[in-house]
Formats: sequence, C-alpha cells, structure tokens
Amino acid sequence: MQNDISSTILRSALAEWRADLENADIRPHSESTGLSGALVWRVTHGGMSLCLKRWPKGYPSPAELSSMHDLLQHVTRSGIRIVPVPLITSEGRSILHIDDFLWELTPWLPGEPYNRNKPNSRRSDAAMRCLAQFHLAASSLTTPSVGLSPGLFSRREILRDLLCGQLDNLQEAVFDKPPSELRSLAGEILIQVQRRLPTVLDDIEESANLPLSLQWCIRDVKCDHILFMGEQVTGLIDFGAAAIDSVVGDVARLAGSMIVGGCPEWGPAVKAYSEVRPLSTDERRVMDCYDRGGTVASAANWLRWIFEENRFISESQAVHQQMIWLRDRLQAL
Repeated sequence: MQNDISSTILRSALAEWRADLENADIRPHSESTGLSGALVWRVTHGGMSLCLKRWPKGYPSPAELSSMHDLLQHVTRSGIRIVPVPLITSEGRSILHIDDFLWELTPWLPGEPYNRNKPNSRRSDAAMRCLAQFHLAASSLTTPSVGLSPGLFSRREILRDLLCGQLDNLQEAVFDKPPSELRSLAGEILIQVQRRLPTVLDDIEESANLPLSLQWCIRDVKCDHILFMGEQVTGLIDFGAAAIDSVVGDVARLAGSMIVGGCPEWGPAVKAYSEVRPLSTDERRVMDCYDRGGTVASAANWLRWIFEENRFISESQAVHQQMIWLRDRLQAL
C-alpha cells in the first residue's frame, strides 16, 4: 500500500520538517503483523535515519496522538533514551495533517526485534527491566490514582459477548470459508476458546472490580516492539494504544508474547521487572487474568478480523504464524 502513495506527497510531507529532506532516500517498510493500518517509510539523508509514519484514518485522534507524543517527550526527559520522540515541524508541531491522515516523523531506532521463535532469557529479562523503567518514568506524567483497570474491563466485555453468541457467529464465519490450512488452524483455536471461555470469564468477573494503581501504559507492548543489539535493548516502539491503565496489563502482554507457557513460567521475567518496579500483591493477583483473558480475547479478535472482516489477505504468511502462536498459547493456558 505504501507504493500507492506518490513520492511527491512523501517529499512534500518531509519538507514540513526540513526543506532538505525533499531529497532524502525514502523506502517503504513492511510491518509484519501490525494491526493498526499505519504505513511506515525509512528515510535516510545526510547520515540521518528517520521513520516517517502515516497513521490510519480516524485512529488515533489528534488529541490521542498528541497525548502519546507528550508521553514520549516526558519519559525521555526522565532519562528513557530508547523511545521514538517525534520531531517538530517548521511550524512547531509534532503532528502533520494531510488529507485527513495524521503523520509523524521520528528517529529510526537501531536494532532487531526480539524473536519469539528463538527464546533468549537474557533478552527477555532485559526487555522486562526496560518496561519497568518506562513505567517508572511514565508514572510522574499524571497524578497517581487508584481505580478499576480499563484493560480488564475490555477483556471482560469481549468474553461476555463471546459467551452470548459471538462465538457461534465466529464458528459460522470460519466454516463458511473453503477448506484451507488457515481454516484448520482456526478450527483448533475455536475448540480451545470454547473450552477455556467459561473459566477465564469467571476469573475476570472476580478480578475486574479490584482497585489497582493506574498510570500511563503502552497497552500493546509485545516482543516485536522491543529492539535489541546483542542483549541490550536499543528501542521501544509503537505507542499507538498508549493510555491510562494498570502496569500489569503491559507486564502480561510482553511476557506472554515472549514465553509460550503462560503465567506459571514467567517467574524469571516477572522477577526482572519487579527488581526495578515492585509489583503489589493485588497486581500479582490479577496478572494471570490479564494473560488468560487477553489470550482468549486476542484469539477471538483475530478470527473476526480474518474470517468476518477479510483483513490481511496479502499477509498470509505473517497471519499463519500468528495463528500458530495463538493456538500454542491457548493450549498452554
């Protein structure tokens, strides 16, 4: 889709930040399994390497993206140097509006994503420590508060809908498609979701009303958003879902993306996080609910996106790998 956007538009956008960027080398970057619909280009010029991003129409809103930029600037001032702080345009803005789309330009962070197919305990521990450092820095952006977790409420609503008929709709959508390896995987996932749904929902119903510390969180942090050079974290990227929530959602999301076995096998990763930012008794108590509820909800979302909404037709290999991962995670719950 990047190729559908003319070089003239891209160079005109870049000129809003710096006039000499009109002559930069611009190359599209393919995001493997991203769901946001954002388009990314790598821009190189005069020894600089930058990331030009066009967010999808309508999400995030200008206010949400501005808040995300405030968060990145805040944690950077607090000493976190591995996040993509947006550059400011010649008119003093961090956001560019072109044809109802929002654009941003940030440094291109070095490194390679954590590869969940090649587990590395030193890298996973480093990723968890990095997340804890981010949380500590982000905690001072707003006044500390205690309340109910939006993340747990979101998981609860998805699971309730599944139990009230959405699961039947998904099953019909899946088996309405011609036989294929992807449909076979979806069938396995449906069986696992059906088996685990009642128990997981009961646990979330019990935990969703537990007051937790709330602050700015990433909310979509996963292993391929953590960049490494060797065993050192060099980048923490993709803040499009950032909002106020409990840090436990981030801990569960990141650990779950790196470690197939689920919460019972997270001991070293959680220990690495807690050595930097200690977790309370209540936070530890709901961690399993975040993971199990999030895994079931994620599986249902992917089935809907693929079989009801017909997304990702051009991303078959990436989608196939994601479905295998979800099947294995569900089996490990």
